[in-house]
Amino acid sequence: MQPLSTNSTDGVAVQAGQYSVSTAFKPTFGTCTSANWLVTAVALKTGTYGTAPSALIRIVAVAHYDLTGLSSGTTLKTVTSGNLQVALITSGTAFSGIASTRGSWNNWQSASATGGGGYAVLADSVNQSAGSQTLTLSFTAGGNTDVMLFDIIGAATSPRDVGSVSNNQDQTSGAYFTGLTAAPTVTPGIALTVNSVNVGTLENAYAGPGWALNGYGPPLPSDTPLDQNNGFGAASYNSTSAIPFTWNESTQVGTWCGAVGTYHH
Repeated sequence: MQPLSTNSTDGVAVQAGQYSVSTAFKPTFGTCTSANWLVTAVALKTGTYGTAPSALIRIVAVAHYDLTGLSSGTTLKTVTSGNLQVALITSGTAFSGIASTRGSWNNWQSASATGGGGYAVLADSVNQSAGSQTLTLSFTAGGNTDVMLFDIIGAATSPRDVGSVSNNQDQTSGAYFTGLTAAPTVTPGIALTVNSVNVGTLENAYAGPGWALNGYGPPLPSDTPLDQNNGFGAASYNSTSAIPFTWNESTQVGTWCGAVGTYHH
């Protein structure tokens, strides 16, 4: 079983996995200290009807991990379907990289904001095969690190198109936070972006052509361990028109950094 989400604020965790036998199994989590808890589970069987999805590139799963309070060397067990995995990472301290039991990972785009805002990293693993893997994450402890992990199917053998970073920017006015713009040259594809901000909350009332993947909707006055109020976004595209990534914001973000990358079919 793989963890799909963790939330230390509300004490919630989600798991999912694949099975091929009819005998009973009992997934487990790590040790917790909750006195009262609720749990629900469901098993879904595959179908032999309907129309299979297009073979074009698409996101098939997203997992969000809160690593607050954990140390370098933390491991994540995942089950993947696609041939491309991408991780969007924000951290108050430096993020070194990801090692895997299957395939190699690279920090394709890395940004930093020395005046506050921490680090933003877009890492990927190309030409993957479906199955399970264990990821080992290397980072400096104490930086409220969190990871958004994407499982993508239908990517090209060499899927990277364009990428860019923005280091140590400063935005102190305006009702919107405007991050990076992706300008793909090969279509169709997927654009992904990650932005680490110093203060304020980036709302998921997204003002661009894609999806905001933040943990909260309405603005809150303080950071959350779920995503540190940073900006995660994704967009599919089938043209070379520029893709702007913009969020509503509760407070001007001050110093920030960001990364963006596009991957094609």
